[in-house]
Amino acid sequence: MRDSWFDMNSPLTIGVASGLAAALLFLVVRTGSAFALLLDMFAPLPLLIAALGWGPRSALIGMASGTLVITALVPGAAGLIFGLGIALPAWVMGVLVMMHRHENDHVIFMPIGICLLATALINALMALCMAMMIGGDIDGLIKAFAQIIEAINTSHPDVLAPLGLSKDDLAKLLAQTAPPVFAALGVFSSVALLWLAASLVQMSGRLIRPWPDLALTTMPASVLALTSLSAILSVVFDGFGGLYARCVLLALLSAYMLEGMGVVLIITRGMSIRTPVLTLFGVLTLVLPPLAGPVLLGLAILGIVDRMTGIRMRALSKLTPSAPPPPVEAI
Repeated sequence: MRDSWFDMNSPLTIGVASGLAAALLFLVVRTGSAFALLLDMFAPLPLLIAALGWGPRSALIGMASGTLVITALVPGAAGLIFGLGIALPAWVMGVLVMMHRHENDHVIFMPIGICLLATALINALMALCMAMMIGGDIDGLIKAFAQIIEAINTSHPDVLAPLGLSKDDLAKLLAQTAPPVFAALGVFSSVALLWLAASLVQMSGRLIRPWPDLALTTMPASVLALTSLSAILSVVFDGFGGLYARCVLLALLSAYMLEGMGVVLIITRGMSIRTPVLTLFGVLTLVLPPLAGPVLLGLAILGIVDRMTGIRMRALSKLTPSAPPPPVEAI
C-alpha cells in the first residue's frame, strides 16, 4: 500500500523533516567552530535520504521547506546559497539516481556511471558559479583572493612566507586553481554522501532501487573525449571559459579516480593483501598529504586505462571463470 501524504511516514512529512534537518546542518556553520564546519558538509544528507527512501518529490519538498526556513530566519543571501548550492544539487542527484524506465515487465534504473558523470558536471558548474559570485570576472576573482591573502598575512604573517610567492602571484595562482580544486573535492563529497545515504536507507529497508556493486561503476566511453576536450580548452581559453574547462577537467579526473579505486577493489578481491593495500592508500592520501597528489593522479590514470582496456572485467572473469561477469553500468 502506498504511503498516505498525511501520515508520519509520508513523503510530505519526511520531505519537510529532511528540509528542516538540512537547514539546521547548514546553519550551524554560523557558530564558527570546526565541528560546525564538519556538520555543514553533511547538509545535503537528509535530502538524499528522503530522495532514495521516499522519492525525489519528498526531496523537492525538503528543498522548498529548508530554503523557506533559512530565508525567513537569516537575512541576506543565505537562503539562496542553501537552495542553489546545497538543496538543488541534492534533489537533482536524487532524481537521477531514482530515474527509471519499464522494459518487458522489468524496471531499469539509471546507471550509476551516468550519475557519477552528472555529479562531476554539476560540481564543475557549482565551482564556476562560486567563482563568479566572488568576482564578476577573473580580475575581480584575483582581487578577492588578494584581499583574503592580505587578511591572512596581517593576522598570521608567518603562514604564507614559506610559499616563496608574492601576494599578487599567490592571488593569481589561487584564482586559477581554487575553483577546480573545489570542483574535485565536491565530487568526492557528493559521492560519499550519496553512498552514506543509500547505506542508511538500505539498512531501514526502504531503498527503492536495487543498489549495484559500486566497484563496477563506469562512466560512458564518450567521457574520455570530453576529458580530452576540457584539457585542451583549459589551455586555449583565458578568463572564465578556461577556468570552467579546468573545473570540468578536475571534476572528471576525480570521477576517474573513483573508478581507479574500483579497479583496486576488484583486483584485490579474495586476496590476503586487500586490507593492507587499502590501508596504504588511505595512509598515503590522508596522513601524508605530499603523496596524495601522485596517488590520486595514479588512480585517475588507472581508471582511464580500465575504461580503455577492461581491467576489471578480466579480473572478474578470473575470479568467477564459470560465470559471465556482471555488466558494467555504462551506456
